[in-house]
Parts: sequence; C-alpha cells; structure tokens
Amino acid sequence: MLYQDWLDIMGAEKILDWAKRGLPIVILGGAASRTPFNDGKETQLAEIITELKQQATIKTASVDNYANYFDGVAVGYEDDVYEKLQELGVRPYAELAAPNHQLLTQSRRDGEDNMYLYAFNYCTNDYHHNSSVAGVQTENHCTNIKTEIKIDGQFIPYAIDAWSGQVKQLANYRYENGQTVFHVDLDVNNIALFAFEAVDSEKLHIVETNAEYAYETQNGPVVRAIGSGIVEVALSNGVTYQNNVTAPAAFGITDWDLTVKSWTANAVSGDLMRTETIDGVTTTNRKTSTVKTNINVSFQSNGSGLKNPPLCV
Repeated sequence: MLYQDWLDIMGAEKILDWAKRGLPIVILGGAASRTPFNDGKETQLAEIITELKQQATIKTASVDNYANYFDGVAVGYEDDVYEKLQELGVRPYAELAAPNHQLLTQSRRDGEDNMYLYAFNYCTNDYHHNSSVAGVQTENHCTNIKTEIKIDGQFIPYAIDAWSGQVKQLANYRYENGQTVFHVDLDVNNIALFAFEAVDSEKLHIVETNAEYAYETQNGPVVRAIGSGIVEVALSNGVTYQNNVTAPAAFGITDWDLTVKSWTANAVSGDLMRTETIDGVTTTNRKTSTVKTNINVSFQSNGSGLKNPPLCV
C-alpha cells in the first residue's frame, strides 16, 4: 500500500515498474503528491502517478479527512483499503468472516504448506469509548465471540490444547472459494491454537450442524449435543441427518476428590516460595520482592547419623 505523502522520483519509477509486472498496489487518497525535497519535480512525479493509476493492478482507496492524515492529531480515520485489496484478489492467510474488535490472529506456514494459527480474544468490552473512531466508541458486544475464520487453501483443521498438547481433528468445516472455513468459539482472555493439514482431495466431514461440538474419530465424524432437541447434521457428500436426542438430566457428583494446583500470585507481589523434601532434607527457597534469596533447611533424621547434611546453593 502506498500511503506516504512524499515520494521521490526513483521510488515512483520503481513502483510503476512493479505494477507493470503485476504487483497489486493500493494508493491511499492523495498519497505521493510531492517529492521529499525542494527539487521542483512535482510535475514529473504527478505524471508517473497518473500512469501508475492506469495500471490494471492499481486501486485508489478513499480516506476521510486525508489532508490531516499526517498532522499528528489523534483523530480516527475511516478508509476502504481492505475492500480495495479484496478487489485486487489480495486476501489474508487467515481471514475473519466478519469484522470484529475481539480477535487477534497470527499464522505460520511450514515447508510442507501446512498452516498454524494462534487466535486470542483480547477485548473486555470496556475500552471502546477511548477509540478515535466514532463508530467504535459506541460498540457493545459480549466478551465471548462466535465467528468463522477462513484459511487460504484446502486443509483438514485440528485444534491443539495448549495445556495438555492434545491434538483433535475438527469435523465441522467447509471449503469455499479456495478457502477452508471453520468455527471459532472463544471467551475473553482465552487463546486457541489450530493446525491445518494441506490436502489435495476432500475427506468426508461435517459442513454444518447445530450441535455444540463436532470432532473426528477413527469411525468418522461425531457430534455432541448438551441439550435435548432436534440435532441436524449436513455432510460434505450431501447427505443430511436429523435426530431427536434426549440429554440426561443434570445430577450432583458426590463421590469425588479434587487436587488443586494454584498458579495465582502470592499476596505480596514478587514473594515467591518453593518447598521440596529430598532424602529427609526439606528445603524452602524464597525469593522476595527485594530480589534477596533466603534458603531455610530443616533436617529430619533418616537413621544415617548425619546431623548436619551439606547444602549447596
């Protein structure tokens, strides 16, 4: 995208050459309207930009209040750069099905054309009023997001559990216009990890269902409903299923034990403690907020007669 107000002649000629060789370029508003120096070459620059805009791979995007784009004032701008990129056939590797201010994504592709995606729901829905864009200031959405993401290419999607490392093949996705479309359901401050196996042919899978969960097993795709009612499933081969399911009533679980590992912070910031016992020696390692380390050792006799075991720190 060309958005700079200043552009030198050599740079303009290089961009024109790229455009003639097929590089898609979006020009924002009145960008490239003058040269960086008082060299009297604005007319020559204008001629190059005029020729540039005549190329088939060039689109000009509009932006409101472009004259103040570089004045350093915190003002929100609306533009149609994204739409112009789409007109040129330029789409993201991971494309959001609908605009939102909740998801951040990062994607990677390996040497075998498999894709990996990180998605993070960052929006607590309490900061929109600070936006410089008027349309965002009044935005109000829940902290959960349910949407679709489109991955460029034909893949089989997998969900990766970041805690356990377990990988589960997803069953509910579809292919559409050269993209793999799958569902995302993510609460605020949560992340999701996905992997996408590149394939040449389509494997039987679910393309649409009203069930809450859909995943792949050795025996084929499976759906799971958490409530009673009609469950509908459409498969990639055109076959549809409809079944009236009855979910069991909720019941209390009384015969269970729970072990909790707490990862929350100590009451005093920076006050970290770790205790372990090895061969009868209990060691407590404490790191305080003043970055001083105290090591306390209590000895429990193990019958060896050793009263003062050596301690290495």
